[in-house]
Amino acid sequence: MLGLPIIIFGFLLLSTSQYQIVQGQTDCDGAFDFLCANDQCIYDGFMCDRETDCIDNSDEQSCPPATCGGILTATSGVITTPNYPSFYPNDAKCTWIIRGGEGTYIQLMFTNFTLEESVEDGCYDWLEILTTKISDRIGYCGTSLDRETAQSRRNYLWLQFRSDESIVQSGFRAEYAIRAGEYTPPVITGCPTSAIQVTAPTGGNLASASWMEPRATDDSGVTPTRSRSHAPGSDFPVGITTVTYRFSDASGNIATCQFDVVVSPSSVEDTTPPEISGCPDDITVRAPQGRNSRTVTWTEPTATDDSGVEPIRVQTRSPGDTFNEGSTLVAYSFADGAGNIATCAFNIIVTRAVDNIPPVITGCPTSDIQVTTSIGSDTATTIWTEPRATDNSGVTQIRSRSHFPGSNFPVGITTVTYTFSDGSGNIATCQFDVDVSRAVDNIPPVITGCPTSDIQVTTSIGSDTATTIWTEPRATDNSGVTQIRSRSHFPGSNFPVGITTVTYTFSDASGNIATCQFDVDVSRAVDSIPPVITGCPTSDIRVTTSIGSDTATAIWTEPRATDNSGVTQIRSRSHFPGSNFPVGITTVTYTFSDASGNIATCQFDVDVSRAVDSIPPVITGCPTSDIRVTSSTGSNTATAIWTEPRATDNSGVTPTRSSSHAPGSDFPVGITTVTYTFSDASGNIATCQFDVDVSRAVDNIPPVITGCPTSDIQVTTSIGSDTATTIWTEPRATDNSGVTQIRSRSHFPGSNFPVGITTVTYTFSDASGNIATCQFDVDVSQVLFYIFQILTTKISDRIGYCGTSLDRETAQSRRNYLWLQFRSDESIVQSGFRAEYAIRAGEYTPPVITGCPTSAIQVTAPTGGNLASASWMEPRATDDSGVTPTRSRSHAPGSDFPVGITTVTYRFSDASGNIATCQFDVVVSPSSVEDTTPPEISGCPDDRTVTWTEPTATDDSGVEPIRVQTRSPGDTFNEGSTLVAYSFADGAGNIATCAFNIIVTRAVDNIPPVITGCPTSDIQVTTSIGSDTATTIWTEPRATDNSGVTQIRSRSHFPGSNFPVGITTVTYTFSDGSGNIATCQFDVDVSRECCISIAYP
Repeated sequence: MLGLPIIIFGFLLLSTSQYQIVQGQTDCDGAFDFLCANDQCIYDGFMCDRETDCIDNSDEQSCPPATCGGILTATSGVITTPNYPSFYPNDAKCTWIIRGGEGTYIQLMFTNFTLEESVEDGCYDWLEILTTKISDRIGYCGTSLDRETAQSRRNYLWLQFRSDESIVQSGFRAEYAIRAGEYTPPVITGCPTSAIQVTAPTGGNLASASWMEPRATDDSGVTPTRSRSHAPGSDFPVGITTVTYRFSDASGNIATCQFDVVVSPSSVEDTTPPEISGCPDDITVRAPQGRNSRTVTWTEPTATDDSGVEPIRVQTRSPGDTFNEGSTLVAYSFADGAGNIATCAFNIIVTRAVDNIPPVITGCPTSDIQVTTSIGSDTATTIWTEPRATDNSGVTQIRSRSHFPGSNFPVGITTVTYTFSDGSGNIATCQFDVDVSRAVDNIPPVITGCPTSDIQVTTSIGSDTATTIWTEPRATDNSGVTQIRSRSHFPGSNFPVGITTVTYTFSDASGNIATCQFDVDVSRAVDSIPPVITGCPTSDIRVTTSIGSDTATAIWTEPRATDNSGVTQIRSRSHFPGSNFPVGITTVTYTFSDASGNIATCQFDVDVSRAVDSIPPVITGCPTSDIRVTSSTGSNTATAIWTEPRATDNSGVTPTRSSSHAPGSDFPVGITTVTYTFSDASGNIATCQFDVDVSRAVDNIPPVITGCPTSDIQVTTSIGSDTATTIWTEPRATDNSGVTQIRSRSHFPGSNFPVGITTVTYTFSDASGNIATCQFDVDVSQVLFYIFQILTTKISDRIGYCGTSLDRETAQSRRNYLWLQFRSDESIVQSGFRAEYAIRAGEYTPPVITGCPTSAIQVTAPTGGNLASASWMEPRATDDSGVTPTRSRSHAPGSDFPVGITTVTYRFSDASGNIATCQFDVVVSPSSVEDTTPPEISGCPDDRTVTWTEPTATDDSGVEPIRVQTRSPGDTFNEGSTLVAYSFADGAGNIATCAFNIIVTRAVDNIPPVITGCPTSDIQVTTSIGSDTATTIWTEPRATDNSGVTQIRSRSHFPGSNFPVGITTVTYTFSDGSGNIATCQFDVDVSRECCISIAYP
């Protein structure tokens, strides 16, 4: 394999063995074809390549002018064979040298490559690529480099194209780029150093093999891209299969790991080869005229095996392949699982046809094509059906044409020539003349629509001109082009009284003129008819003044007038509708005139009489009976409310009102008269009077108590104790006076009570001294024996429970052991208990509470009130699990509490059900000093979203108010509107509130996901020999989205899939939650494994 390049995923890795320059020679052997003047031998390809290789420069002397090749230093460019994409010439020699700067390398991508190759696996025409002039010479031909990429490992690349004296092809086109970068390939670790040995099952010819996959690192720090021919766990046929891993870095450098998988047949011997049927005989065909190859098809042979397993078929060529001139051996091998092989072989013989017959032309015009120019033109467009040609080779092309159908031809005779050629160079010609004559035009345009009589019009009355409309005449011409040369007037023009001649002149491109003329006759109109008035009042308009007024407003519909001229105007009016008229008769006059001075008049009288007012205002809503109210208990006055009376007057003006008292005034005990007086503008007066009778209230009703326990409170002491702490909800009282207070209590909830019965007494009183009492007993019994015991170990303290002390409670051990014992005495029995247990995984430590108030929260109720708002810093809890415990509470900061003592309870539980409790009291005292001023809030936000500056408050007491809030800046809010409230309370219980909304709207997302890692170039792989598919591996692309959630909606193929020979498009589709879609596509290009031909000239 010396000198063979290896094509790996489109990259050409050049051989590094050396070519020696030999000195002291008198003649050169076959490998060194040129002898320098100083007896130095060099390869003749280095002659005339624009670089000195002989010390005396004799290789660059007497060189013919270069027609192709060159020294290329631009960062990118294109290299092609001469005449590309047509056939390159015979005996061509082109040399290109690509040079880059230090620290660069060269990439060369062939977009097309077709050079003549020989039947004996050599090259008649070839391309050599060297990275230095001491590299081995390597020749490429056929299609071996088609769509491949060559890459140097240095900043120098030497290319030479050579063709022989016979058959030619289309050649090649390559794009080069000089790139900056490193030349070091990835470093592979973990490549198996020996073959993987496995044995096939009996009767089978496949076995699964696995191995630890190799890895690679690169000096760029980026993980190289990996491809592999087989994956661990794949099935392998009996025999030796080479597994290849290829790693490439971002600069295109490639490192390869190869090892063999050896599958041995089973121990049961099978010596019978498969049986072949349908093996073809030799096939002889003739190449088409002008070509040295032909496509050949045949029916493929088949084989069966006595193992019952279909044999593995390997073939050198396939039906439909193209075969070059000469004889090509086609071989089929069929192997069974035991390694027995049967072979079928035959020859494909292609012979060359000799062609000296020119193409046959049809459709060549046999006479001149006669055309005439358009009038005024020096050229004429000529159309004909193009001639065609057929050839015995089946391939014909137009070699040249002098003109295309539809071309413009000048006046005179022009010869049109078509030349056709076939692949053998035979030529046929078609010629004909195009005779163009010039057109002559002396015909004027033809006018249509010219008026044949005068146009008669009359002016409007009072006007000296008249507007005249007509349809403009038009003209056509034999040249197809006509224009209005001039017109004296346009339709719609104003014409004076009398006769005016209108003239239209039309001309064509040859200067021929046609004229249209007609008269417009305008006569003047005479007007002696005055305007006609309508709507003139036929009787006097009578009105009366308002009471106390000397004038009255009179309204009428104004008269109108029409005139035969169509224009009428009010010349004058003495008064307008809506004017004020004095008492008496006033004449109103309207005068109308037209444009000719004709006048018409309308007159009528307005008669105004004076009004007299002697009627007083009319009162409504005056109370018809006394208003009786009772003072509040302990008060000498009472507030009286009534609906105030109203009055209307015939003058239409609201009367003036005065009153002795207003609704809502305080009245003393006894009778008070309330008087309302209404007067109009004429001095007429109306009066409304009624009494307010206030009686003193007597309060002998005591407060009403709620929540007083109706039965004894029974508690049990702890073991060994003489007292028990007792909790209850304090009773409350309401009173008809609206004010109630606890006058006294004998005990507070949470007090310790001795064994025995203790009476608890609450006394409530109102402002009138009425008293109400609540009493109940606390019965404390001492535990003298255990009713029910729960122990976590048998050395724990013994704790007994009875009564309803554990009703709906939860007990939890701190260990993985719980001991329970139930005991009853010899007397009274109850229903007992039912408990559910669960053994749970987890820790036993309850949450740790911080910030639990250590003393009671003291607040004072506002004056006259029995509730007060209390606030505190809420306790928090942490748990050794690292997860914030779940919180529940009996009251929230800012809640209202009744006068007395209320216990607040916080409970924290972790994920394992462990519970910790915080309890403290809120003590509300009645107020002794009235404070009615709430705190003053500043900086209360408007409605906004998510974060804000928190409001603050100050109080006239000088003490910072207690703040309670429902949410905090930085909290998470769901979509929609959430009310956030801040309450600030001072020591007197006055509360100021600030509230605003946090509005979260759903964002409209129309931005698709962003894909990363989508391959930017095709993935090129080669099948194993004899296989039609290749396994392909790639790193799957990923996508991110502004929503934070992205999913692969679909993928057409998975990495590691098998792909057939050819190009397959792989598609990934990503979508986000809003349905936006992004797509990644790339091609997997699978080529069939074959050999690269080499020949030296």
